[in-house]
Amino acid sequence: MEHAGAIPDIFTYNALTLAYVNEGDMESAERVVHRMKWAGVKPTVQTFSTIMKGYVKLSDVSGAERILMSMEKFGVRPNAVSYNTLMQAYVMKENFTGAQQVLQQMMHAGLTPSVITFTTLIKAYVKGGNQKAAEVVLGRMLQANVKPDVFTFSALMKAHVDQDDVDKAEAMLRWMQKERVRPNNVTLTTLMQGYANRGDSRNAQRVFSMIKKPDAITYNTLLLAYSNVPDVKGAQDVFEHMRLARVAPTNTTYNVLMGLHARHGRVLAAEKILREMNRCGKTRPTAVTFNKLMQAYLRNGDKAGASSVMQRMLRYFGEIPKALKVTTN
Repeated sequence: MEHAGAIPDIFTYNALTLAYVNEGDMESAERVVHRMKWAGVKPTVQTFSTIMKGYVKLSDVSGAERILMSMEKFGVRPNAVSYNTLMQAYVMKENFTGAQQVLQQMMHAGLTPSVITFTTLIKAYVKGGNQKAAEVVLGRMLQANVKPDVFTFSALMKAHVDQDDVDKAEAMLRWMQKERVRPNNVTLTTLMQGYANRGDSRNAQRVFSMIKKPDAITYNTLLLAYSNVPDVKGAQDVFEHMRLARVAPTNTTYNVLMGLHARHGRVLAAEKILREMNRCGKTRPTAVTFNKLMQAYLRNGDKAGASSVMQRMLRYFGEIPKALKVTTN
């Protein structure tokens, strides 16, 4: 560009940096920053954030941290996005201590953590099964007068559901409503999951009714609730409702139904599910499917039928899938 007489500006250099990052060529991306310095063009926070995100994408925490530390040398002060990006790198590595230290660095730099900062850390602790630490971060978030958003509430709700504490999950929903934060499908489906795990189809159905556009995951969660009752008719009604709503069933949909029929020894119904999976075109039987079908036969004491399913599975897969070997040992 320089040789052609054109003078690159900050937008040109940032676009070039992004191009190298998208190619995974981090060395060239960093060289652009030095070329900018030689050309008298000062890099921006966006320039460095782009490079940091490239390292995060490559799961290179040290690379992202090095770029953050080098910003001051170019006269650029890191902002909240810079620290959030570094925090994400630690979270991806499940280094929660490192992520917590980034929060401390951010506050020490005089920056107010954003809702994204706190939520990233909360989600990390929830994923790691440390609900107490997640609640501590929430406390710090509230002390900083940062209002939780739908993603914050969804993460905390998942923590309560994972602990089988549906009452606290419900309390989260009420808190959201009080703060006028609209729950999304993920929020409500997470709460449904809590009731589904308990086989509480009535409350699962109640939460389901709050969702304007249920997707396959939502329907599958409601199916699971009826399956855990167990309630064959209720599950079948959900399946029919799903069809009428033109929401395509998934492998999970069919496997939940198959499992419900297997528990009742409903061999014909289970076989019908298998045929429908094959006919659907968008789903395929899995090791779980055949395992549940065998359970249906065994529930009726039909070992020959179960053996026949094993042979069909062998013809289908060519061998016994690892997932099925575990259940047959």
